[in-house]
Amino acid sequence: MPKARDWPPPTPPGRPSPANVRPPSSACTSSPHAIQDDAYNRTRFAIICLPHTLQTPPPSGKDCTSLVVSVPNRPGAVHDLLVPLKTHGVSMTRFESRPARTGQWEYYFYIDLDGHPAQPHVARALEELRSLCAFYKVLGTYPVSS
Repeated sequence: MPKARDWPPPTPPGRPSPANVRPPSSACTSSPHAIQDDAYNRTRFAIICLPHTLQTPPPSGKDCTSLVVSVPNRPGAVHDLLVPLKTHGVSMTRFESRPARTGQWEYYFYIDLDGHPAQPHVARALEELRSLCAFYKVLGTYPVSS
């Protein structure tokens, strides 16, 4: 992990071993040793559960919706994913690709969008987007802190 390559810190002679140092989760805020090696790193935490366990939160006015999609491997397929977002005025804040294990040149795209699926313009964009995808899954929606 590049973010944590210097963790645990070297143990000076005569000091307790790193096993006695607080766990990395507390080290980020309270340890004299920082795990990250880049001040601009951002770590995201998520609560993962089945939809019937925890309902989607209502729109807060500043929300993010995360999804994962794949499209058939054909010219212009990724471009076509962007069209519904542009058409309905939905801003994409993250777009990452990861290779699919199903075949060569096949990818999953992880997308974060500004907005909540309960907002009409976001709902219309997601509906159109879904029709273009070979795989489509909304991972969740959540309020974004400022």
